[in-house]
Amino acid sequence: MRKLLSTITIVTFIISMIFCLSSCKSKNEVDETEFDSTKLDNTYQPLGAPLENVVIPEEEDSLEMKNLAVYLYDKANYNAQHDDTLCYSVYNVSPISILKADSVAYRYFIKNGSEFYNTNYFYTDGSGVGSTIMSTVSAENVLFSQRIYYNSDLNYGYSQKSKVMTYQVADNGAVTFGADWNDLYNESEVSAPKEMLVSGREYTFSSFLIEADTISKANISYDEAGFYKIRLELDCSLDKTMEKELPFLVGAAGDKNARYTAVEMDIEIWDCGRFKKFFCKNSWHADKAYGFFKLDAVNDYQTSFYYNDYALNIRNYQYAEEFIELVTEKAQNK
Repeated sequence: MRKLLSTITIVTFIISMIFCLSSCKSKNEVDETEFDSTKLDNTYQPLGAPLENVVIPEEEDSLEMKNLAVYLYDKANYNAQHDDTLCYSVYNVSPISILKADSVAYRYFIKNGSEFYNTNYFYTDGSGVGSTIMSTVSAENVLFSQRIYYNSDLNYGYSQKSKVMTYQVADNGAVTFGADWNDLYNESEVSAPKEMLVSGREYTFSSFLIEADTISKANISYDEAGFYKIRLELDCSLDKTMEKELPFLVGAAGDKNARYTAVEMDIEIWDCGRFKKFFCKNSWHADKAYGFFKLDAVNDYQTSFYYNDYALNIRNYQYAEEFIELVTEKAQNK
């Protein structure tokens, strides 16, 4: 009898979530900015003199190999924060096989002089109850649009996180998004992002700690197109490797005991010491993901960096122009 009641309770809960999701949606608004993601050119090489005295060790996984990987990574971090311009996009898909659904994310980060703009689009993709559970139990983490603008001349920044996220893929592969900025999870003032020197913080691209002793495997090669190719595996057994990144997993999985089990990185760095790409695949485990399920899953983050003029123009991106006006007005009225 208890088992029957438990089953009825779960079914009732799921039906109520489906009803809420279908009946409580807000309208979405698609920005008229003609943003074309296919114009972000990852092959455009940034200016800068090649790094000197870089010698790739012969022995894979050696301490020397690990030290060189850290050196190249640190150089790229320094330049990303100290250069006047920076642009990168992140595409992430996390399949949750037990739920028959994927958690998908698109992100754009652009720094140009005194301005910084960041947009995040998260949604669940899949059919059936699994996608509904993810979108309802952990909606603020897996289904939203977000935009952030900071201006160092104004010494002011603002963030909005919308409950509505829709997307369209054009024939040429360009992706555009819809959001309702009148229906928000939250909005708030923000301080300078870590990508900007005025933040006063030391910049590292990854929240995982990359040091010689946190790397379990390392291999580096040089591509004649002008960049270094670095492959890393991190030691997940060390608390310090995971210290900064783990809270994000716990929040997204809805399980305070969620843990990473493997982290693999495929990094490319131009020989002038600027990031070209940063692919990170990390595996994780949770006993009660989304409050219900024991599961193992993989996050696959694909980050590409761009240095061409189109990519570095903040006003080419969706929802930027109107938001800049809004934030500027807020700063002036403080």
